[in-house]
Amino acid sequence: MLPKLLQPIRSHLDDILAPFKQAESLHADLLDLIPQQILDALVLAWHHEPLSYQSHAKQKRYHQHERQQWLDFAEGLLDNQFVSLKALVFENLDSIVQASSLVEMVNAFIRPYLNSSKGQITQATLNLIMFYHNHRRYKNGRRQGQAPIELVPHRHEHTVSSQTPLNQAILEPCTESDSPWTPMEAEAA
Repeated sequence: MLPKLLQPIRSHLDDILAPFKQAESLHADLLDLIPQQILDALVLAWHHEPLSYQSHAKQKRYHQHERQQWLDFAEGLLDNQFVSLKALVFENLDSIVQASSLVEMVNAFIRPYLNSSKGQITQATLNLIMFYHNHRRYKNGRRQGQAPIELVPHRHEHTVSSQTPLNQAILEPCTESDSPWTPMEAEAA
């Protein structure tokens, strides 16, 4: 029975491990530009940054302190190149898609609605949940005060998808004509 249960996981193993391959490639590219010791310090500083947003008082101070310690260490070794190399490393690390985190966030967001509807959720209700999620404003963190819909390029900006790297592609928001539901259905939901 166990081999039968594991077969779907084995067939998607390459997809599951894709973020690790991306991180390995990124690490190798950065090592061509930055010595190992400095790169490690910048990666550790980057790692502590989101944790300082997500944590509460005591842990928040710990992560802020650790982040600053690693940044000070790297700055001491880099002198005048620190700002540009820190920006390069942080930007590259931010570009890594953490798919499982995204899926977990969406599942956690939708789960209360699914539980309350006893599995009888309609497409119109899912569209309403999607609308709410895209328009609610973040209460804290880096994107505080912004809504997800504000963070994507709009159609009138003429973004060309062939110029956008695959790992940075963002879906454009739907217009009213693209929406599969009408305002009347939204009110009914």
